[in-house]
Amino acid sequence: MGNRGQIQSYIIIVAMAAIITMLLVYFGFQAWKSMGSKTAEIQSLKFEADFTNAIAEIERRSGSVEREFELPDGYSRICFLDPSRSQLHFPDPPNPLFVQFAEEQKNVFLEGDSMPLGYRTNQIKTDVDDRWPCFEATDGLVRFRMSGGGMSGGVVRLEQISYAS
Repeated sequence: MGNRGQIQSYIIIVAMAAIITMLLVYFGFQAWKSMGSKTAEIQSLKFEADFTNAIAEIERRSGSVEREFELPDGYSRICFLDPSRSQLHFPDPPNPLFVQFAEEQKNVFLEGDSMPLGYRTNQIKTDVDDRWPCFEATDGLVRFRMSGGGMSGGVVRLEQISYAS
């Protein structure tokens, strides 16, 4: 009789250990999964802060500086809305989120495999004859020559600098 009680308590201990192990695996996976989305959010916020600060910094300067920006994971292009162009032409076919971003006064957009992101910065002009100029990233990086408006402030001009192959 004593052995039978030991076997039953052993089965209960093994079952409880299995349940605890499954719970640890489940909650560990959930934490790991949420960590990936937090990383993407942090990268997005860092890009927005870096880019917006660079625009604000160069806006009142004379001359130009070269700046490199790392796009968040999942993005391969950066696009701008240049309000100085006469008509609002959307890329063909138009991305509905770009239209929404334009209505929200956002003028910087990130495109790629992830959901497009939009940001609002001070006014930007590019040397590209397009109201929606887009620039491809190289290994997740884009490099621009940024020129300010001097003491009068105003518009920042961007010119993409290609990476040497």
